[in-house]
Amino acid sequence: MEIMKGKKSLKNTSVEDVAYAGRKMDKHFFQTKKIQVDNKAFKKDAELVDKGLKRSLTEAQEYNKSIKNIDSRYKKLKPLTSYIVRMCVAEDKQLDSGIILPSLMSTRKQTNSGILGDKINDPYRFISKAVVVSTPEFEKELKVGDMIQIVRPRPLVDGDSIVGYEHEYIHPDNTAIQATTNIKDADFGYAIIPRTMIKVVIDE
Repeated sequence: MEIMKGKKSLKNTSVEDVAYAGRKMDKHFFQTKKIQVDNKAFKKDAELVDKGLKRSLTEAQEYNKSIKNIDSRYKKLKPLTSYIVRMCVAEDKQLDSGIILPSLMSTRKQTNSGILGDKINDPYRFISKAVVVSTPEFEKELKVGDMIQIVRPRPLVDGDSIVGYEHEYIHPDNTAIQATTNIKDADFGYAIIPRTMIKVVIDE
């Protein structure tokens, strides 16, 4: 490109060269100040995430470890033909390096057309392992405190949220209308299931 100005000839000169002639320039931009990025906010967020993961790991481990400590409120209950169980939860994995890998479980929401939609994180994270809490009086093989493997109850989806799970059980003294997702709650993790959902007894 050649720009003619009077008798002067500017060869190989762009419009930008003319427009920014004489202005200071850093490595990237004309007349721009270097942006100082404050990493404190990012560091704080990372620390909060790490703290949350450690708390989740510890809570799940403590819950599973004490799963055989049967609540006396539930021991007094006598189901007629079903079995009250309390389900174990998935635990996060901690590598030797200290990094925690979240054990995420999800399900897909239903759309009006019947097609499966986006994934929704499951706040319960139940696995197929459970403890027998109460049995019918006629039961002779299974006893309270036995560890069993069951058909894992499916989460119940309402719109974009998981609102419960199949066969969930809420103690009659509990006025809640939805099973709690708080693993620290004494009423967390219970289900009442038919015997056909029990796969095996785990010999520990």
